Amino acid sequence: MNIGMASLLCIQDLILDSRSPALSLELAPGRQVRCIVADDQQLTQLLRLCTGMELPENGKILLDGNDTAQLSRQQLLGLRQQIGIVSASGGLIANLKLWENITLPICYRQGSVTDQAEQQALALLDGFGYCGNLLALPGHLSAFERRMAAFIRAAIAAPRLMLYAGCFDNLTSDQRRLLFDQAQLLHRSVPGLASLFLTTSSKALNELQPDCSYDLKSNTQPVARSA
Repeated sequence: MNIGMASLLCIQDLILDSRSPALSLELAPGRQVRCIVADDQQLTQLLRLCTGMELPENGKILLDGNDTAQLSRQQLLGLRQQIGIVSASGGLIANLKLWENITLPICYRQGSVTDQAEQQALALLDGFGYCGNLLALPGHLSAFERRMAAFIRAAIAAPRLMLYAGCFDNLTSDQRRLLFDQAQLLHRSVPGLASLFLTTSSKALNELQPDCSYDLKSNTQPVARSA
């Protein structure tokens, strides 16, 4: 595989386990890629590998042209700040309220929430039709609401790369459509944003028209969308 330095994420000859073929993919700015994995274990492992939280035992993973195995902890942290993650669990902090969870990354980096980020977050909440309590703890939120919060938290942090990890699985059709529409709106509105969709279901993202699709579950070769 020819690794392009302009790509935000490159995976080369990565073998997750004995059930699946080696995975090689390249995600350039502005592109969308779908990867169907065998199960939740593969999904979690691939998410950790793509964010440098776990280093590959084989193959190579590059973030913004940098080999994750060669980076220091501080360098990895810097790159992770450019990645928005929406997982199935939402990844919210249990003792922080909904609004605090949404604004935490910006508060951590900038010390406070900018007016622009606050207005964007409130607009996204309206876009999701959320009428609940902004001070609710994660334990009082539904699975969909936790994923909604994770999406908004990622979106207002100005990511260059969005990783959707199982967040479209096990939702109602209306919930999946709402989250999908917001994801596509974000992708279109942020110049150069790259999006990687990880799922265990071949049916969860039927409406997505990715630039390339990989299916590790059925061991099929990658399929690129026609121009």
